[in-house]
Amino acid sequence: MKQNTSHSKLVAMLIQRQNKKRLSLRFKKILSDAAASAVLAACIFGFMAMSLKACDAEYENQINATKAHLEATR
Repeated sequence: MKQNTSHSKLVAMLIQRQNKKRLSLRFKKILSDAAASAVLAACIFGFMAMSLKACDAEYENQINATKAHLEATR
């Protein structure tokens, strides 16, 4: 009887350890996924910012070229 009780306690302890390991692994996976998403979002926003600056520069060049053309035709 005593052996059954100690065996049950051991099994319960092992199950509890496994559950803790599973929880920590899930938590690590969630953190890893969140970090990967943050890096991806930062890269996307960086690319968008560079593209926007390039568009602004091109727009300004077109305005300057139009102004120069209008001045030349006067």
